[in-house]
Amino acid sequence: VIGNFYPLVGGTEQQCQRLSKELIRQGCEVKVVTGRWSRNVPRHEIIDSIPVFRNHTFWQLSQFWHGSGLVYMFSLLLYLIRYRKQYDVIHIHQVSVPAFIGVLAGKILNKPTVAKTSSSGINSEIIALKDKPLGKLMFKFIKKYLNILVATSKQGADDFMVAGFHPGSIKFIPNGIVISEQCKKSYTLDNPPQLITTT
Repeated sequence: VIGNFYPLVGGTEQQCQRLSKELIRQGCEVKVVTGRWSRNVPRHEIIDSIPVFRNHTFWQLSQFWHGSGLVYMFSLLLYLIRYRKQYDVIHIHQVSVPAFIGVLAGKILNKPTVAKTSSSGINSEIIALKDKPLGKLMFKFIKKYLNILVATSKQGADDFMVAGFHPGSIKFIPNGIVISEQCKKSYTLDNPPQLITTT
């Protein structure tokens, strides 16, 4: 479950795509369930070997985003309940409104739920979710019923522990990266690479 997916592309969307592709390569059955935020994208398609289904939103009819989000939440919950026999685990990218729906469906259907964080600190999903209408209640529900939280950074793990998540439910797994064979190179400790990153 992810709120946005290709052709809407960001870090979280890329991680979802890469993880889904690798799980399929390892023999898992994976389906990405997202929102249809533009009438120009199909409801069903295969992207990079990944089956993708886009749930209804109001976006096709109106630019009233709040109504669009409510329709998406309702259609996502209906989808997860209707197709409950087709999956064993609900894996959610980002602890946001779709995470609340995913965890709610998991509670109703008695299916395990896993959520993967994407940001921390002042950009934390905790802050973003709590700022939404009923966000504090949704966060409280997620905290109580989510089975596993995958934190991609130590800061993210700390943020969720401070917010009340049980440390035993938090797994620290950094995002993987794809390195092409042409770029692979060995470095010695006497001459390590020097990197700088900006955001």
